[in-house]
Amino acid sequence: MNYNDIEEEEETPIKKRKAPLSATSKGNFITRTEFLHANKIPFTYTRAGASYELRSELWNCKTYNKSFTPKELNFIRSVKSTIKKSRVFVKFIKEDYVGKKIHYVSVNPKIKAGEVFEDVVCIDINSAYWNCAFNLGIIDEETFHKGQEVSKMCRLTSLGSLAKKKDRYSYDGETFKKEGTDHSYETENLWFAICYTVGEMMIDLSKKLGSDFITYWVDGIYFLNNPESIKIVKETFKNCGYGCKMEDVSKIEFFENEFKIHCFEKIKKFQWIIDKQTAKRTMKYHEYVDQQRLIKLAKKIMNEKTPKKPIK
Repeated sequence: MNYNDIEEEEETPIKKRKAPLSATSKGNFITRTEFLHANKIPFTYTRAGASYELRSELWNCKTYNKSFTPKELNFIRSVKSTIKKSRVFVKFIKEDYVGKKIHYVSVNPKIKAGEVFEDVVCIDINSAYWNCAFNLGIIDEETFHKGQEVSKMCRLTSLGSLAKKKDRYSYDGETFKKEGTDHSYETENLWFAICYTVGEMMIDLSKKLGSDFITYWVDGIYFLNNPESIKIVKETFKNCGYGCKMEDVSKIEFFENEFKIHCFEKIKKFQWIIDKQTAKRTMKYHEYVDQQRLIKLAKKIMNEKTPKKPIK
């Protein structure tokens, strides 16, 4: 039926039925997106972190996160909601943490490729970002204690949601384009304030350790096994309001393009690449890498001149 041919005097016009918004896996989400593109069917989708939402005349669906229980998902939403209601972000307006350089990982600049360290100690902050958020007054005491009842990843996600960004894309049957990005302008500065505060503490601590310092990654610092250095690290964390624990490390190896931290349970790998312009090495942690297949698909669509053949 062509709905444009319906007579104007009809009292109750017939409307197209909208597909309900349903939950689906990321694999099905990608397959549906490919199908719509191949058949030149317009659609829009949004991406917020690892979550996606697709809308079209055939499907309205979103990915679901299997990592969290319903209780944890409610907790994640409640943290951001509570922080927004408290308006604590007003206290952080004076300083723009979003634009600051944050040191998530650092290596002693004197270390060279080929070096191996075996007598190594690692001291890790207990719930660094969660405790930092409490110390800065970003979360209240009630929220802090509730966070002890959920997983570490849930706590991190709840804080990371403060800086949540939503990228919006559209496909009109011919052209795929990015429509824009929605930012969490009220709260994103708080997330970066937490990251910056922890990073600056780690940078300061690496200077105190001097030649004993090897590397740190976010909230764990690795250094030569020296009783005096262990005392410095523990006292620094305590004075800053953090508990800590020691972790097992068998050795740290430095290669030309990466270095490996050998823990007894797993190996953490970092890229370690020389920037030829500055002659300095840059680091990138790559143990947990999201392949972002949907983003690759988006780029492919944008650069593709001949659409795919329809899927049969």
